[in-house]
Amino acid sequence: MYVTGQGFINDKVQNVSYANTRDGYNSSSKANKVSFLRQASYSYDQRYYLTINARKDGNSQFGTDVRWGQLCLYGCVVEYAQ
Repeated sequence: MYVTGQGFINDKVQNVSYANTRDGYNSSSKANKVSFLRQASYSYDQRYYLTINARKDGNSQFGTDVRWGQLCLYGCVVEYAQ
């Protein structure tokens, strides 16, 4: 979807809903989305625990240099009393 406007009240308010004239079009196209998930867990001596989660998302609607996003999470636990 693409929308433009002209004839705003002033230069500070450029919201299309406040324009005197509006022009736009809507073109539908197929978008591809994909996600990858990974998880790894490790325990040592039944006292120290480490978990790592990773996620990578891709979307064909974004530009080639920003098509992929990544997220990595870490978690650590130490049990003091048993």
